[in-house]
Amino acid sequence: VTELAEAIEADDNESFAAKVATIKESYLNKDTTVEATPEVDAITEDSTDEEKPVVSGQMQKYLDAMSRI
Repeated sequence: VTELAEAIEADDNESFAAKVATIKESYLNKDTTVEATPEVDAITEDSTDEEKPVVSGQMQKYLDAMSRI
């Protein structure tokens, strides 16, 4: 089943989980029900501007120059 699951192409986690469940139903014991794979949250990077990092005066000049470009 692992080898079959590695060959699955899916657009998102839900379609991947559905395809894996179909493989499990097809190749494993027919009497056993397959539990749905729990939803996996996508990793996102939270960007907050609440806290600005403390930088030296020289570094601040460099950052200011880069922001103008």
